[in-house]
Amino acid sequence: MADKKTTSFKVFIIVIALNGLSLLAAILSSFYHVDMKYSMIISFPVLIAFTLTTVGVYTGIKYQAESSNSKFFNRIGLCGNSLIFIAVVALMVFAALTKGNTQQDRLVGKWERFGDPYEGLQVDVRKVDDKYVGELVHTTDTAIYFGLELQDVKWKDLRKVNDTVYEFEDLRKRHISGKIYLQYTDAYLRFISNDTVLITHKGMGDEMFGSKQTWVKTAL
Repeated sequence: MADKKTTSFKVFIIVIALNGLSLLAAILSSFYHVDMKYSMIISFPVLIAFTLTTVGVYTGIKYQAESSNSKFFNRIGLCGNSLIFIAVVALMVFAALTKGNTQQDRLVGKWERFGDPYEGLQVDVRKVDDKYVGELVHTTDTAIYFGLELQDVKWKDLRKVNDTVYEFEDLRKRHISGKIYLQYTDAYLRFISNDTVLITHKGMGDEMFGSKQTWVKTAL
């Protein structure tokens, strides 16, 4: 009887340890791959269920290992922990598989510029042949003066650096002595939230053009 109880307790320890490690990994993974709000929604119910089933199984094994009711509830608790284990592993796999698309697809949509002389400029980002292109869909008087026109490709060759940063080429036009000069300059696009990006240009200090630009997503 004692050996049977010891074996049950060892099984309990193994199952709880596996579930605990997978739960911790899933929570950390969800914080890294998913928006924090959703990771909190996912984590707390699973954590509560894990705690309840763990306490139930432990109590049954320690104090009433031979009673029929205890055995029944122990099995329920172990099944609950196994379901939690499956759920958190599925969450990790889902996060890993969807991570790239989620991060990249949030580029798609209409972005509007704020906080500088080009405020009001709008770029519509679409995926074309596995690449992202940002086309001007609304201009301003300042932008028109410097030569920017509707349907200009404002952002091109967006290349992912990490989960929040992209390299790309930003269209720049200058109006000098009655002529329009066109140039694409290397730039970084960094997400500071899901709907706000900060664009900085490499080695530029032209504040009129905007060495730092803030863009906010206004539509999908």
